[in-house]
Amino acid sequence: MKEIHSIQIQQPIETVFDLVTDPNRFHEWSTYVRRLEILSRGSWGGFDQARFILVRGNLEVELIETVIKYERPTLVASKFHILRSTHTPNDPSQGDLPPIGEIDFPKECVIEKRFKNEQRTMIEQMDFIPEGENSMTLKITKLSHLGLLHSVVAWTNIILRRSQLAKTLEAIKKAAESNSE
Repeated sequence: MKEIHSIQIQQPIETVFDLVTDPNRFHEWSTYVRRLEILSRGSWGGFDQARFILVRGNLEVELIETVIKYERPTLVASKFHILRSTHTPNDPSQGDLPPIGEIDFPKECVIEKRFKNEQRTMIEQMDFIPEGENSMTLKITKLSHLGLLHSVVAWTNIILRRSQLAKTLEAIKKAAESNSE
């Protein structure tokens, strides 16, 4: 499955590139990263490979990101290998985590799926396109190989709800533009 989204941001290309690629700044635009462990560093100072734990509502995903192309300040491409996905019961004490009505499991149900020999992967490329001195377009292209059932669910989710990539782009834009104020 292929998904492409883009957004124009009123900031210099280097500013947005640094915001998006610096793991110490992920918290500025992503509320889902709960844990990040850098496994190896690249020659540019960033990471070549990192393990992430992402949490959205009652869904937790553990994945390994491997940077496959890095060209500052115009391009970064990564391969994500999903190691496991865990659905836990909805808990009203989750505070300000976004409500995830579409993943509403009964209280007694905890579902965990570990992906071993099955390839659950995504390739994501971010293109940083200059539009002027203080303006640029960020384009994200995502290719997913999640198996037939997961692909159908993801495709249906995109059709019925706003794409997660579009929300991510809006969060990056907000963080980049608010840093200049």
